[in-house]
Amino acid sequence: MSRKFLISVLLFCTLAVLTAVGISAAVVDSGFCGAEGDGSNLRWALTDDGTLTISGTGAMADYTEIMQPDGVVVPTQPYMEYFTDITSIVVEPGVTHIGSYAFCTLYRAESVSLPEGLVTIGRNAFDRCFGLTEITLPGTVNDSIMSIVFQNCYYLKNVYVADGNVYLKSIDGVLFRKSDNALVYFPIGRTDPVYRIPDGTESIIGGAFYKSQNLEEVIIPDSVRGIYLNAFSDAKKLHSVYFEGNPPTAMVEDVFAGISGLTLYYYEAYADAWTSPTWTCPSGVVYNTVMIPALPGDFDGSGRVDADDVLIFSRYFARWPGYAENFDFMKADFNHDGSITRADAMYFARAVAGWPGYTLS
Repeated sequence: MSRKFLISVLLFCTLAVLTAVGISAAVVDSGFCGAEGDGSNLRWALTDDGTLTISGTGAMADYTEIMQPDGVVVPTQPYMEYFTDITSIVVEPGVTHIGSYAFCTLYRAESVSLPEGLVTIGRNAFDRCFGLTEITLPGTVNDSIMSIVFQNCYYLKNVYVADGNVYLKSIDGVLFRKSDNALVYFPIGRTDPVYRIPDGTESIIGGAFYKSQNLEEVIIPDSVRGIYLNAFSDAKKLHSVYFEGNPPTAMVEDVFAGISGLTLYYYEAYADAWTSPTWTCPSGVVYNTVMIPALPGDFDGSGRVDADDVLIFSRYFARWPGYAENFDFMKADFNHDGSITRADAMYFARAVAGWPGYTLS
């Protein structure tokens, strides 16, 4: 057997093995990025396939942004010189904290993998990661996370939470805190023009809807008692906000800063609580506050015709004290026979239950 033939066979076998197992990406550069001691508890590595990997044990260092002499603001991560090359981010098990501004301006990164065991994520960690469309938070991330983590992620549509997380939950891609039923973050790249905040939500934290790109209308349930700093600021397309109950008891003036042409609606049943005809924000923009008259069958003026109204109407006919005096039944002739009778109560109950042919008008 010739030497040339043997070399050919060896080359063929080598290529076959490389094809079978895959060719490992080469490391372009690496360094330390830990928060402990000399920073060597964590290491970053960039491979030539565009993957940035953070590995080691413990917390990542927090970074910031600095103003250059030419006025350009630049983050201080040690791998910042490669920001145009990074297309994916992998944080390996063992990392417990992602630093502030850790992945800021990595605008080409389209995927992020976060490990179980990760506990906290610093402010602006994913700021200006324009390539992200969704992200999943592991089951161990706690409820210190804030909306500012994802600031300026203009194409982010969904934030999911892994099963078993006792601090956070995701409802249709929107992030909530479990401990106080707070809405934490509505991804600003979502395409929904109308969003109904789930019943039971108790507060909307600062910046939750900040810079929302497509949101036009929001319905806020009566359960929401607090709306905080810049919650809806700069959501430029937002023109209507519907409150289904009393005004939140904790609400600062600049909740809607940076928005013009906005109208706030409330329902007739809560008119006594809405004593101010207008709200203003520090920029001087004045918002209309408009009362919505009760719908036919909306006896409690809540803006909805539901089982509560059926109960009120039933008690009226059962002659419960206070029901004839405190509710308006003038438009309760649902079968249009010229009088309000038990037949109307039956008609109304069937209409609310969705029986065919029973409509309210």
